[in-house]
Amino acid sequence: MSADPRSTTPGAVLASVGVVLLLVGFVWMSVIGYYPDQLPVIIVLVAAGALLAWLGQRMYQSAKRENALHRIKQRDLGKA
Repeated sequence: MSADPRSTTPGAVLASVGVVLLLVGFVWMSVIGYYPDQLPVIIVLVAAGALLAWLGQRMYQSAKRENALHRIKQRDLGKA
């Protein structure tokens, strides 16, 4: 375990970018409309957004978990 707590910012930013891509894809499909030749671009956009949102969420949760374990370790070392 590292000495410094990890930042949750990269995971939050990555998840936010993924959610924005998902929203752009869904708005494009449902509100704006699309031609059939644009469908592969929209599918890639939505898939990339879903992947980035999932990876960002995993990074965020991993950093939070490591920070909690770091605080527990520091607390336990302080009691000893």
